[in-house]
Amino acid sequence: MKPNIFKYATSELSQDAFICWLLAWAKDENKSINPKLHNLGIKFLKSLFEICKEKFPPNLNRIRIEKQYKRIDVLCMVNGQYALIIEDKTNTKNHFGQLERYVNIVKEDFKSHKILPIYFKTGDQSNYDDVEANGYMPYLREDFMKVLNQGKDLKIEDSIFRDYLELISELDNRRRNYLRFELKEIIDNIRNHDAWIGFFMHLKGELKTGDWDYVSNPSGGFMGYWWNFMGDDKLKIYCQLEYNCFVFKLNVDKKEEQKAIRNLVDSQIKDSYVINGKVVKVKRPSRKATGQYMTLCKVEGSYLVYDSGALQLNETIENIRDYSLIVSEIFNKITSE
Repeated sequence: MKPNIFKYATSELSQDAFICWLLAWAKDENKSINPKLHNLGIKFLKSLFEICKEKFPPNLNRIRIEKQYKRIDVLCMVNGQYALIIEDKTNTKNHFGQLERYVNIVKEDFKSHKILPIYFKTGDQSNYDDVEANGYMPYLREDFMKVLNQGKDLKIEDSIFRDYLELISELDNRRRNYLRFELKEIIDNIRNHDAWIGFFMHLKGELKTGDWDYVSNPSGGFMGYWWNFMGDDKLKIYCQLEYNCFVFKLNVDKKEEQKAIRNLVDSQIKDSYVINGKVVKVKRPSRKATGQYMTLCKVEGSYLVYDSGALQLNETIENIRDYSLIVSEIFNKITSE
């Protein structure tokens, strides 16, 4: 297999460079060098305008590209009228105050420009609430791949382009590997995080609620998904997926109340529940630790459904929906006492 430079240049700075490189092809002076890449560069720039719901200029008279301008990943000025702030992320997230600071810098330095803030994300994250609250438009891997695949259709043979397309396509395929989950793979390679991220993203699309992320702990951490919170400021009961385990959790913020509330809730948990005709058995942990977040019980076995070794996605989602109803039963039981 031909070596791919982006398998060695893995930092966000390398992706910054590719974004700048592709934008530079949109410049009119580069049209004669490679018309296909020039065409793709324009399509890319147009897609950035479209994600910001801004009309694309009919003529591109001037394109200025700055990399790491006052720590902004990519700053692209178009026609002396528009300033595109591109905050580039692969697997990291925005830091506190970072996005707002970049907008303020550009407002001060380019007063006559209309600012188009873009959060360019080729990895994945659970939500973009903070990004959008800061006025940035998420430009995701799927958005970029639509552009890059047009380059593939144009039969662009440039090695830089082909290497990057190969890299991002491989990432996208790994995130879709949950569709090919097999029972043996889950047991033997449970820490296939790419596949779990893809699965949790699909799950969020189905449930329309919840968040996911990697959770570190002394045992080695896990990919988790949590949702269906019930309670108040005193306590919250909720569902959490830890890889292929379905867990019911308790959150108590006040340290002095944690043990008493844990004992109260634990006394109301049954060994099994009947949900939509299914008997769901649960198992309490052998050690009842106390803390801000506590495990109440786990569903016995896996919530994943297989047929002949293949994951049955619809039936798995149905299990998740059904099991989550147990939270209501537990919460109603303790509040009626």
